Amino acid sequence: MKHFLRYTLFLCSLVFFTSCQDVDSLVAAIAENDLLTCERVGFAGSKSDQYQRFLHLRTIASPEELTALLEHENDVVAGYAAYTILDRDLIPPSRLFKITLVQNRSVSTMCGCILSGAAVYDLLYSRYRNRHLEFPDSAKTEYGVLKDNQELLQMDSLILYSDSVYWLPRKYALENRVYPPHFNERIQYLAFERQDYYAMEYVFQHLRVGNEEQLMNALEVFAATKENGVDQKANARRMLSTLNKEEYESTIQ
Repeated sequence: MKHFLRYTLFLCSLVFFTSCQDVDSLVAAIAENDLLTCERVGFAGSKSDQYQRFLHLRTIASPEELTALLEHENDVVAGYAAYTILDRDLIPPSRLFKITLVQNRSVSTMCGCILSGAAVYDLLYSRYRNRHLEFPDSAKTEYGVLKDNQELLQMDSLILYSDSVYWLPRKYALENRVYPPHFNERIQYLAFERQDYYAMEYVFQHLRVGNEEQLMNALEVFAATKENGVDQKANARRMLSTLNKEEYESTIQ
């Protein structure tokens, strides 16, 4: 009996040691590659070895190891750790998003043949939001219909009240829903003081009444700014035209 117990303990220790070694070697390989990839990369759409390492890490790493890897010195390792924690539902998504937002790490990415870069919080947000898009036949939209929830609302709140967040999460945050009134002051600040295009668009669609003059001023500044995108400036002028028309019609009634 003693020999059996000793042998069992030895096997458990060996399995634990091997698991640790596997995690350590995976982390080292991920860090050395230093690229956060999709499942397939390159013109031929070959399977990514780096993505396979991520899948293996997602399978064998313990919650404690993953929490530690969030603080790893390599940004790609920390990014894949965040993906895994999200996929395995180990931390509430909004809390995990806040951690990555505060860290503000950036990684090089590759999907297909496109090599780019992104903030980890942006990638994590997109990964969560995409899971809540539905594509019913009745919707007739290529963008899908968002199935909103409290976690996504909390994530969007963090985005709206951050002054340094990347433009794409802010775009989605302002498109995801109509916000309760206590968000209006912040959205109006983004629109009128910072001439944020997506905030101005939100005000035009949902908060136009009573804000016409400030919105017109902000749109004029945006449309006159050389650095802004051509399509967005054209849309800003269309919104201005609508506001001017509404103002004229109100004076002759």
